[in-house]
Amino acid sequence: MADEFYLTEQELALFGDVFASFHRIMDLDEMLGVIFTKIKPIINIEGASIALHDPTTKEFCFYRTIEQGGAQNNPIPPVMRFPDDQGIAGWVRESGETALINDIEGDDRVLNINLDSSDFVTRSMICVPLKSRKGFQGVFYALNKTTGDFSEKDRKLVEILSGSIAVSLENAYLYEANLKNTNLYKCNLAHADLSKANMVDTFLHRAVLDYTSLFNTNFCHAALGNVSLRGAKYIETAHFDEHTILPDALPIKDDEGKNIQNEVGHYVYDKYWTPDTDMTRYTDPTHPDFWQPEWAIERQG
Repeated sequence: MADEFYLTEQELALFGDVFASFHRIMDLDEMLGVIFTKIKPIINIEGASIALHDPTTKEFCFYRTIEQGGAQNNPIPPVMRFPDDQGIAGWVRESGETALINDIEGDDRVLNINLDSSDFVTRSMICVPLKSRKGFQGVFYALNKTTGDFSEKDRKLVEILSGSIAVSLENAYLYEANLKNTNLYKCNLAHADLSKANMVDTFLHRAVLDYTSLFNTNFCHAALGNVSLRGAKYIETAHFDEHTILPDALPIKDDEGKNIQNEVGHYVYDKYWTPDTDMTRYTDPTHPDFWQPEWAIERQG
């Protein structure tokens, strides 16, 4: 029959390899790299990318494109946000269907903004929804077929992969965890995926958050004093408020050298988050004003 779908031995091996890899992945960039490396020989594409959905702001957050010949360990450019009812991603979210486009310029659904700071030029794509038991999570893009046009078989292959991508995001370590009012003093969370985690009122003094994923993490009222955030990603999407204690903040003392407390018994600090705070100075080692706790510097030797 014309609609029958068969997988070759190579394609079956691909899915077995990818599925076995996903449960070990704790990082969005690593996941993109694995997907692109595994799928490229089968579907013959130049790049892959992902846009995660933020239901709170009703936006998509677009991440960099992993492309052929590109270094996958380059610093990540700023996250680009766009409304969740626009572009191919918006159409995919609203329809729940996969978009197969072999001529980007001829499709009026394409959003006319530069979503990627690289020189990558998108000519064709398959954009598939990422759905799990928690609902719609975003979209995955397979970009630029290198041998002719994308086919219906390509679409079905990407749709099969999308289920595992969504499950992997859902099951990632601490993804969407509720850690409100938790004492995480000196806790080592390095490399953890804290995406969408609720860290409201969490005590994180001297915690290790190096190389964590902080996509939409809620740090309102959190105590980040003396926290190490070296290499943490997506800090620009995290949420803070005027009660968030900054990593380099110090407690204010009275004339007798005692720590001053507020009306609810909490220590008062000299630095709290404001809308003007540049949080990348705690995460980016190349920042001219990069700050890291002394204990973390000593640990690095």
